[in-house]
Amino acid sequence: MGTLNLQYPLDIAKNNNAFVTFSARESGVSVANITTYSPPSFSVTDGAAYGTFDLGVLLGAAVSKEGSVDQAGLSRAAASLTGQDASIQKALVLSASQKLGIIGETASRANDIFLQKRGVAINPNTVMQFNNAEFREFSFQFTMVAGSYDETLEIDRITNTFRKYMYASGDKVVLKYPSLWDIKFNFADEENLYMPKIKECYLTSLNVTFNPSGNGVHADGSPNEISVALSFRETKVLRREDLYTRNQITRSEFYNNGGS
Repeated sequence: MGTLNLQYPLDIAKNNNAFVTFSARESGVSVANITTYSPPSFSVTDGAAYGTFDLGVLLGAAVSKEGSVDQAGLSRAAASLTGQDASIQKALVLSASQKLGIIGETASRANDIFLQKRGVAINPNTVMQFNNAEFREFSFQFTMVAGSYDETLEIDRITNTFRKYMYASGDKVVLKYPSLWDIKFNFADEENLYMPKIKECYLTSLNVTFNPSGNGVHADGSPNEISVALSFRETKVLRREDLYTRNQITRSEFYNNGGS
């Protein structure tokens, strides 16, 4: 079985220089290519996930050369603080010990009560902690109006092909992962360097609306208009090196090689 090649409109190569191709593959083999006009607007959101970490007033100073922390190290760090009496220094040690799990819950609670009675709160010295980048998601929306019977059939094939390869295959025991998708923006039969480079994705959502502007149908019952909304999600969280590599053509190289 060869690769299924579909496009909308059927004469897209003649009338539209900007288009996007969605390619589905299974086990490394291309199973379908769907080419359609570039959507009127397209946005990319990159994100990073951060949490918080309470550094405390002692932990940084109490870390040993070996990278470990013990109560003796905490005591030495507390003694190095100036402007605090011995009882507050002791409370600092107990609070840091609590974070490290060195002391039990009872002693920790007693220390909290002591600090509350003294009207003293320990500055947690909270800092940002990088966790990971976030998965990138991409959404597309197209409106398809058939100009001929052949185009009606092509639109039907396109929506069903998206749906087919979004689903997993298998039996009641084991499922095979759905198809991977490659998305490529093109301009005048070449890759459009101004559009984002999208890594391999899964199709996570498909919404097909029949006749969004009315309820008319053709003589054979096919809808006058179909609206298709797609959502894709990259298969892994990216690093900077995944986005910008020496092998990737940059715009400056593009210009230096005669591009405009």
